Amino acid sequence: MSQEKLTISPLVKIYLNLIERIVSFEYDNNDLGKLAVKTAITLLKKNESLSEDKIASSLNVETSEVRKVLQVLFKHNLIEAEKEVVDPDRGRYETRWVLNEELIQKMLKNRVKRVCEVLKNILDVATSEAYYYCPNCYRRYSVDEAYDYDFKCPRDETPLAQSDQTQEVEYLIKVLKLLQDYSK
Repeated sequence: MSQEKLTISPLVKIYLNLIERIVSFEYDNNDLGKLAVKTAITLLKKNESLSEDKIASSLNVETSEVRKVLQVLFKHNLIEAEKEVVDPDRGRYETRWVLNEELIQKMLKNRVKRVCEVLKNILDVATSEAYYYCPNCYRRYSVDEAYDYDFKCPRDETPLAQSDQTQEVEYLIKVLKLLQDYSK
C-alpha cells in the first residue's frame, strides 16, 4: 500500500530540516544529514514499516549508513521502531522503522513542549534577577559575580553594563505564547 507521490506539508519540512541538522551535527557529516532526509521521505512515501535493508536497497546505499541515520533518529525520539520476530526458536527479530505525519506531529509537539519548559526557566531567571554584561564579549554576570569582579569583565577589564531586560522579557513572553498555542 505505497503512495506514489508525497506532498510535503510545512510540518514535514520542519521535521526534515530538523533531522538533517541533528544527524549532520551528530556525525559531523552533511552527507549523512542528507541521507537522513532521504530515509525519512522513503518511509513517508511507503507509509509502512520497513527494515534497514529495504530502506538501503530503495535508496541504493549501504545498510550500515542507513543504520547510523536510523539510530540517531531513534536516539532523539524522531522515529519509531517495531520489533518483528523472525525466528522465535532462536530469539531472532528484525527491527522495522516507522514514520508517518501523525508521528511527526506528535514528535514536534513534544519538542515544542520541552522548548517551552526551557523558555519558562529562562523567563523566570530574567524576571527575578538583574544581571550585568560585558559590552565587548557579551558574557553575562549575576550581581554577585559583577561585585566579585569589581564590575569589570574578567576577560578584558571592560566596565560591565547593567542590562535592560524589558525587551528580552517581552520577546520571551511573545515566543512562549506562540509555542504554547502551537502545542495545544
